[in-house]
Amino acid sequence: MSRPNLSYLKNIILAIFGIPCGILTGLTGISNTYFASPMLSKMIGASGARLIGSTLAIATFSALTGLLAYGQMHAVNFVSTLMIAVGFVIGAYATRQFMRTPEIRIGSRKVGVVAGILLGAFMIAEARRIIACPSPIYQLSHALYHDGAILAGVIWLAVGVLIGALGSGLDLGGLLIVPALHYMVGNPMYEAQGAALTILLITSILPLLAHASGNAIEPKSAVWVSLGALFGALIGSRIMAANPHDGNLAFIYGALLILAILFRYSWPSPVQKKPEEV
Repeated sequence: MSRPNLSYLKNIILAIFGIPCGILTGLTGISNTYFASPMLSKMIGASGARLIGSTLAIATFSALTGLLAYGQMHAVNFVSTLMIAVGFVIGAYATRQFMRTPEIRIGSRKVGVVAGILLGAFMIAEARRIIACPSPIYQLSHALYHDGAILAGVIWLAVGVLIGALGSGLDLGGLLIVPALHYMVGNPMYEAQGAALTILLITSILPLLAHASGNAIEPKSAVWVSLGALFGALIGSRIMAANPHDGNLAFIYGALLILAILFRYSWPSPVQKKPEEV
């Protein structure tokens, strides 16, 4: 009796692992790097730039697949999303220039954990009508959009800068995009998640190409996990399309936001450099 092909079995396991990663992104717009990075490090032993490149590939293909499904629902306002994405990149870059001191990064990370958990709890409570949250910028944004698209674009850009700055400052990354667009701008949850997928794709694809050109990626493993993530993202986006109600989507997002933060900070970062390499 011949022995099983362990390499083939490993590839199947990687593809199966990619399915829940894709479902997470397709259903909520949350980047699956929070889960993929530590788990992929354990499964294939990757670290450093090669681990980052591999997880970027998974996130990119998940976002692309989910975005195609969201686009079919007309759930993405590409003009506003592009303005928010530009502001997000500006805010994130500017904040990271001031976050180079280790003490500041550690302190902001602790604040971010607490803030993220409280935000998730708030979304769950609001979704279950325990509390109500008005949207202060919603009426202003839509009034300006009808009266002058330029002013509306300025608001979208400013919101993007704020999200990028807070996300980087609190080490929450793109996790703030959906709640900010839902509660501040007044977008329905599915539109906010579509915008988050667009921004995730924009901010992932260029770093992915840079890692790929520098051979800083595990190609076989990334392909198999990405293959599973493609199907997972399609499943997640279809689940969202079948149940696009704000209350249910906000409840799911809030719960997964808390789990993502707890999971991320319960694992040591596998991409941190050793002290002698800093």
